[in-house]
Amino acid sequence: MIPVTKPYLPSRAKLDSYIDGIYERNWITNNGPLVQELTKRLEEYLKVENLLLVANGTLALQIAYRALGINDAVNGKPAEAITTPFTFVATSSSLKWEGVEPVFVDIDPDTWCMAPQNIQSAITYQTRSIVPVHVFGNACEVEEIQKIADKHDLKVIYDAAHAFGVKYKGESLLKWGDAATLSFHATKVFHTIEGGAIVFKRKKDLAKAQALINFGLTGPEAIEEMGINAKMNEFNAAMGLCVLDEISIINTNRGRVWSAYHEALDGHVVLQKWHKQTTNNHAYFPVVLDSAAAVKAFLESLKAQEIHARRYFYPSLNETNLYGEKRSLPVAKALADRVLCLPIYPSVDELSVMLHLTQLAASERVINLENFSDDEIIHFVEKMDSHFVPPMTTRVNLKDYIQKLKKYGKNFGVVSEEGGLVGLLSIYVNDQKDGVSYISYLSVHPCLQGRGISRLLINRALLVARLNGMSSIQVSTWEENVSAINIYERAGFTVTNRALEAGRTTVFLKLAL
Repeated sequence: MIPVTKPYLPSRAKLDSYIDGIYERNWITNNGPLVQELTKRLEEYLKVENLLLVANGTLALQIAYRALGINDAVNGKPAEAITTPFTFVATSSSLKWEGVEPVFVDIDPDTWCMAPQNIQSAITYQTRSIVPVHVFGNACEVEEIQKIADKHDLKVIYDAAHAFGVKYKGESLLKWGDAATLSFHATKVFHTIEGGAIVFKRKKDLAKAQALINFGLTGPEAIEEMGINAKMNEFNAAMGLCVLDEISIINTNRGRVWSAYHEALDGHVVLQKWHKQTTNNHAYFPVVLDSAAAVKAFLESLKAQEIHARRYFYPSLNETNLYGEKRSLPVAKALADRVLCLPIYPSVDELSVMLHLTQLAASERVINLENFSDDEIIHFVEKMDSHFVPPMTTRVNLKDYIQKLKKYGKNFGVVSEEGGLVGLLSIYVNDQKDGVSYISYLSVHPCLQGRGISRLLINRALLVARLNGMSSIQVSTWEENVSAINIYERAGFTVTNRALEAGRTTVFLKLAL
């Protein structure tokens, strides 16, 4: 059986040597020498300061909220924290547990992290903090979020449970925010069996948190505030020290598995868009399929081969009844319905998994053309122009047309083995007010016609429109372009209107998403 994840177990001999020391000292908890050593070594490895080890990642969040005071009521009403619905339940349940109301905002359709442009409208008089998540280790737009927080005097606490070792612009991602929390659960890149940590920006917040995790005690006879027991013990620290000794092996093997999956699936399914200035710790390998039904079918297919993938994170938390009134957040819902994570851990047999990925990689690759030059796209359109009546070059300035598409739309293509474009679809998905998306251009080279490339590109357009929160997708074509109309109708579009202009009839088609 291949599970979705498996704990990394380091050298038993080394672990035993640490345990022998615990027995000799008879010091098991209360900031023992191994906890102190692990704290120092993690600060050195992660290149951070003010790191506090705790018993688990959920307590890390709760202690951070209390240490920063974001759980204090506002005018007798619960404080609010703006956060994301696309995360593990602990992000939001820890807020509720501390008396803070989570206020969900929608996510970015490409990076899957909280979209900064959605934060401003959610801020109220009750708002005390922003709690973003570095989803699957991918960095949030930390600089934009900090600008918003500074403007409104809000604290920022990052749930960085997935972001161990991740760097942003060459420095630890954990340095951003007033605090960043880590999970050291057994399935994480780095683990202490159970455990977690908080990295504080300010030493005074660290000092307060140190008291909070020890019942609020600041001395043998001094109780300054209400605390809790959230300390890490020596046995957990011993495991952490052993794992940290072998972290380079873990990183190398995870990277190998991640790269193999990426090579096999890039272009066949939608993958998370990684922040260009962020390193990848290969904590997860999520893929997005066309529909929830496709996700369920693929999971069952893998399960029949004793391979277990998992839906992270389903359902989107705004769809549950746990956090107050449900809110419509179409991007988060569309993603949560369609995403799953493949097995990834240092010892996984990725070749066995890849044997069963053929059903996801059975067609040509559809790639995002954001890195293609204007000239490359224009060259393809010019080649295909003879198939348009009248030709596009007689109706529009191609340079202006392509630049507008690249600025406001998304362009997807199929490329030949030589790397040249043989199919192109352009779509606008920027109408956030009305939720209407438009296919502006679709063309496939005659050498590939009849192989389902048009339908493949249309399916990608449908998925991208859904992931961008669109409610419908529209397209128009000439009435005599019967083959195109048939392709769209087979994809589920219906004719909504016909308009006669300049002696020609334009057919308008629409599909509700």
